[in-house]
Amino acid sequence: MDKSIASSLFKALGDESRLKIVKILYKTDEICACKFLDFVSCGQATLSHHLSVLLKSDLIKQKRDGKKIMYSCNKSLINDLMNFFQKECECKGEIK
Repeated sequence: MDKSIASSLFKALGDESRLKIVKILYKTDEICACKFLDFVSCGQATLSHHLSVLLKSDLIKQKRDGKKIMYSCNKSLINDLMNFFQKECECKGEIK
């Protein structure tokens, strides 16, 4: 993973509510948009903004299921980001 990509992903995760959304999705298969208001303390418009930021960064995915919009985590990208961070932290004595 490129450092600039990692940086933009960390920026998208830089909000407590967005981090919580990704954490919830990482632990579940998928969740309806309406359920997020039970977990994240914000209004509908703010939640919509958070979901939009996460979608644009590709950290989450969405699909329509009838009238519902279902969200899931892009676990592959999250795992790549965690591996990138772990490798960066393992650089002993190096400052990059």
